[in-house]
Amino acid sequence: MKFTKLMPILVASLAVGLLDQGAMAQSERFTTSEAFNEAFSHNYGSAPYNTTIWRQFNVIFGVTSFPEGSYPETEIVRDAEKIHELYEEIMHEQVSSDPIIRTRDLNNPYNSSLGSNPEYLNPR
Repeated sequence: MKFTKLMPILVASLAVGLLDQGAMAQSERFTTSEAFNEAFSHNYGSAPYNTTIWRQFNVIFGVTSFPEGSYPETEIVRDAEKIHELYEEIMHEQVSSDPIIRTRDLNNPYNSSLGSNPEYLNPR
């Protein structure tokens, strides 16, 4: 008798747990701007994190990242490297995702350039 009263609660908690896992799986996907924002402050951290006592101690002594240390300069360099890697990866995906489309140039009434114009090369 007691088990039948607990059954709806167990089913509801199981459903909430499964829905929560589905929501977590969706939130792990980044857009391009979110990925760049994450890479921008991955090592250096955010402003609230940088004001903590542990962070100030770490800035002075650089203890958390051995051997180069976790000084602000090295963290900024590592963030810049991460942004560069992300940029190269996104550019590669952008180029390799579709076939190259080649089109003819539009008709243009200007069929010469200023570099080939003698009046432009030898002004009076």
